Amino acid sequence: MNAIRNITMQIILSVGVCAMGFAAYAQVEPKVGVDASGGVWFLSPSGTLVTIDAAGLIVRDGQTLANCPSNETLVTNISGISVVCSEGDIVLSDPAKGPEVFSWANETLSLQGPGFVLAKQVSELPVEDAPSVQGTVAPTKDTQPEQTQTENITTAPAVSCPIMTGVYRYVFSDGIESYFYKDDTTIRVNESGSKIAVVGDFNIAVGDNTYSRQGDTFGFKNASGQYNKMADGPIIFSPNAALAVTAQQAPVGYSYSDDYGTYTKTGPDQITFSPKVVLEDLTITDADCAAFQKAEFSYEEVLENLNVERRANELVVNLGSDVLFGYDSADITAAAANTLEQVAFLIKRDGKGLVVVTGHTDAKGSDLYNLDLSLRRANSVKRWLAGQGQIAADKIVTAGEGETSPIAQNTNADGSDNPEGRAANRRVEIRISS
Repeated sequence: MNAIRNITMQIILSVGVCAMGFAAYAQVEPKVGVDASGGVWFLSPSGTLVTIDAAGLIVRDGQTLANCPSNETLVTNISGISVVCSEGDIVLSDPAKGPEVFSWANETLSLQGPGFVLAKQVSELPVEDAPSVQGTVAPTKDTQPEQTQTENITTAPAVSCPIMTGVYRYVFSDGIESYFYKDDTTIRVNESGSKIAVVGDFNIAVGDNTYSRQGDTFGFKNASGQYNKMADGPIIFSPNAALAVTAQQAPVGYSYSDDYGTYTKTGPDQITFSPKVVLEDLTITDADCAAFQKAEFSYEEVLENLNVERRANELVVNLGSDVLFGYDSADITAAAANTLEQVAFLIKRDGKGLVVVTGHTDAKGSDLYNLDLSLRRANSVKRWLAGQGQIAADKIVTAGEGETSPIAQNTNADGSDNPEGRAANRRVEIRISS
């Protein structure tokens, strides 16, 4: 992976410090940098050091948070730190510190927090190792008061399992995604070990690969062709057009092996694939349930909760930005999860085509800033829907319109501010083809 990634998320290139807020907050000077191996690092005023290596491994103050390869979408929360990765974008948000936000995107390193914003293009930065922050690193769990640790442990809520416990049978793995199933529930396990439960049929894109389930048939498609597996049957391989010519000429019984497994022509028009790596079945116990928490919704509740507008061939949902994001932020808050889960439920139930996500702002700030913020917010919603929401990323189109399409007046007739109107204009519109 190159140090300068091919990234689509837009970041405003600005440097600013609010003197009073910064003075009260800072312990060290905020810095960003590029190391000799092609990775990057961030040092925040609180002393937090975040490093991201060229392969996407994220380490914060010595703790590995996640692995975010550029072809994978990941939305997760680890030790209270929000981690969002999509199409090479990597954004970390630490709400306990203001929040502090660390972003590597659009050939830019961006570091934001209470009273400061720092953004630098990667090409402008000298190559240097990450600094030592001994003595300035923010307190870890081990240095917190004992009372706080005890409280965090004893107040953890009990978990009821939203999916069936038991043994999930192994289906296949390509080294990026591994799949296991029990009845109509499929569990996806990605490279970072994150487990996601999907009920019923699905079609999911991860980079250039596609994973699907239709009834009892599981599918995997890559550049070589399509692999299909019935729940209790062999893996059947259908080569792409270029390989099909060679496969047709091969005699029945012919075998070919590569690093991943063996292809055998078992009939005039059939090729079976036997992978080299076969994983053990996956056992889910009550202790694993927290990883699969999902809300249950009724269709009528979702329509009412989201105030869905029906049009000729689409459903329209307007979500207030104040529900999804913090002030002047494009990072989705934890409180927004329930709302976005309902949006994903609606898309899966009624969606029959593209989903268009458009960000809007009020009229405060410059036109350029608002345009950028609205696009970043739309992209954040897409990442959430494609990650935790399990909606195929290639079905979601994003746009940002800034302050150009208000649905309410930003000011009153006498020219005074209209906070209610501005709040209505700060929104993300989601149009679902139905």
